[in-house]
Amino acid sequence: MKYNLLTAYTSFIAIDSEIRNAGGTQTTVQQPLPLPQGVSNNAVGSSVSQYKLGRSSGQPGNNNIYIDGLQSVSPMIVEEDIAEEVVFTVVESSPKYIHGEKALNEFIKNNFNIPQDVKDAGISGTIYVSFVVKADGTIEEIRIERGLHPSLDLEAMRVIGLTSGNWLPGKQRKTPVDSRIVIPIKI
Repeated sequence: MKYNLLTAYTSFIAIDSEIRNAGGTQTTVQQPLPLPQGVSNNAVGSSVSQYKLGRSSGQPGNNNIYIDGLQSVSPMIVEEDIAEEVVFTVVESSPKYIHGEKALNEFIKNNFNIPQDVKDAGISGTIYVSFVVKADGTIEEIRIERGLHPSLDLEAMRVIGLTSGNWLPGKQRKTPVDSRIVIPIKI
C-alpha cells in the first residue's frame, strides 16, 4: 500500500469488482497494520464468509437485498419511511395560524380559563408551548417547554389543542412539511 488512507474516521468495507477465485470460495485478507492511533482492532470487523449475499431475481423494480435467502428491506422503502417521520424545527416558511397572529392571541385570551387556585396565588408569567403543525394543518405532540403552574400548563395545552386544523403548515422547498413551533402564552 503506497498511501495510508486510514484515519480515526475511516470506516469501510472492501469488495472486489471482479471474481479472483473461480471456485467461489472466499479468501480472508489481512488488514494492513498498524491501524491509526485511536482506532481499535475491532474497526476491521469480522469475517462474513458464512453468509451469501445477493440481489433479487433480476426482476425490474425489485431492489430487495437477500442474505442467506432471507429478504431484507428494500433501501428505497427505508428512505421513504424515514422521510415521512421527519419533523422540522427550522423551515424556509414557518407555520402560521390561518387567521393571523393577532387572531390567535385573541382566541387564546377568550378561551383560556385561569383556575381559581392560580388566581388566588397571584401567579403570572409566560408559558412556552411547543407543538407540531402537520402538513395538513392539524397539530399534535403538544408539550410545555417552560411552564408556570400545573393547572396553567394543562389549560395552555387544552387551548392550543382547540386550534388544530387552523394552521398553515411550514414549508420546505415550497412543500408543506411537519414542523415544530414554540409559542408564548402570557398570563
